[in-house]
Amino acid sequence: MALLYDYSRELAQLRDRSASIGRPTGSARNLSTYLIGDGLDISAVSGDIERYMPPSEYFEREHVQYLEDWGNLPEKFKPDRAPRQFATVTRERTVDRASRLSTDSTDLLNHLAAYSQLLQAAANTRLQRLVITLTALALAVAVISFVISLH
Repeated sequence: MALLYDYSRELAQLRDRSASIGRPTGSARNLSTYLIGDGLDISAVSGDIERYMPPSEYFEREHVQYLEDWGNLPEKFKPDRAPRQFATVTRERTVDRASRLSTDSTDLLNHLAAYSQLLQAAANTRLQRLVITLTALALAVAVISFVISLH
């Protein structure tokens, strides 16, 4: 469970950092680092937890059986539900966190890819303007040279 929390925190930090990247190379570098490092780890860990977490009845047999105790709580703080088993709640939260982490990872990957493509398109537009300017300059030099050679 702690590993899932760590990955969630790292994912949030990467998402926050991705908003401040202003150059295509920085965005591509972050995307590459994420894909090769944490992205692969998150996919593997969260996928394994979702696939291989034992069913509730097996999970409960292997873990401490502790029922929520609300006996000493004032009535206004007691929930409107039956007390739950600690093992059941732990299993449900672990699977839920793994599922959310997997979804968040996919969302961040899509965001970084779209952001990287957008920055690359902007860089290509700037490059096209430069190429057009240089082409016009070369054409002007060629025309001037042609006119000079005719005289």
